[in-house]
Amino acid sequence: MLFGTTTQEVWDLIKELEAYPWFSRIEQPHPNDSDLVRGDLEWILDGQERPWGGAMGIEQGKIDSVILGNQRLSDQSALDREYKCPIDPSDLLEDLLERYDDYYKETYSYAHELLDLPHAAIRYAVYEKLVSDIAPDLTFFTKLLPYFRDGYWPCGWQGEYPDGKLIVL
Repeated sequence: MLFGTTTQEVWDLIKELEAYPWFSRIEQPHPNDSDLVRGDLEWILDGQERPWGGAMGIEQGKIDSVILGNQRLSDQSALDREYKCPIDPSDLLEDLLERYDDYYKETYSYAHELLDLPHAAIRYAVYEKLVSDIAPDLTFFTKLLPYFRDGYWPCGWQGEYPDGKLIVL
């Protein structure tokens, strides 16, 4: 088994991710707006120091501990060799070029150079699937996927984790 007992589930998720309409609805209303904090591209471009307020690091640490503590490192390594992040930012980059055709504010950088695309969040959603047979309660990153699937961008956390709210573009 390439990735252990969850190989098929991992492949199914990777295939699903390839069909997502990445960033196609950012800055548009979301049905759950009252439960979210809404950000915009400038919030991302202005370089938030800790956009996730520790939430992402805490959840990544849990997954890493499960992988190491259950001898799944070889499964993770096999996955890392096969996995290519499917994020397609082309529409987002076109939008940025239309909005900011020169340096962004006083940064001496173009807007696209300031983006930190959510590769880690997507990778860790795949890792959650990898260990779902032994740690089914690890779902932080998986819970972000519906936002990505609908064209939004979950990009941070407001408040002290786990209290607070998800920030979504």
